[in-house]
Amino acid sequence: MAIKLGLSCTLTVDSVEIENAKDVTLNFEMGDADVTTRAAEGWRMHMPTLADVGIEFELVLGGADGAKLATLFNSGDAVDVEVAGGNFEFTAKMTVTNFSASQPLENAESVSVTLRPAPVESASDAPDLSLASSTSSTSNS
Repeated sequence: MAIKLGLSCTLTVDSVEIENAKDVTLNFEMGDADVTTRAAEGWRMHMPTLADVGIEFELVLGGADGAKLATLFNSGDAVDVEVAGGNFEFTAKMTVTNFSASQPLENAESVSVTLRPAPVESASDAPDLSLASSTSSTSNS
């Protein structure tokens, strides 16, 4: 099993890798509908409904990345975003919905950034999470 450290992963916004990003987190969630019936004998039953995703990260200021993301926050413009890890790739049109500055006394100035999905024109523009297929094989010899 190959282990990939987070520092090897990438976050790309509008075709530009955000190199000053750290602690990138992708939050995938599904809403759920209560489908409990008497047949469940006292247990609640659920079915997944709509998927949701958000990308949150810290950006150490210094360079053009902070200015670019601040401009996107102010404009509300949607941009292509890609997050690639060792076993997955996520792509979507997203908008910057949070841009919070932090000025700690004993740490680098940074901003907390949140990206959320933007409206799409067609299904082909919907967010896409692709998992890498396993390339290892086992044999019993």
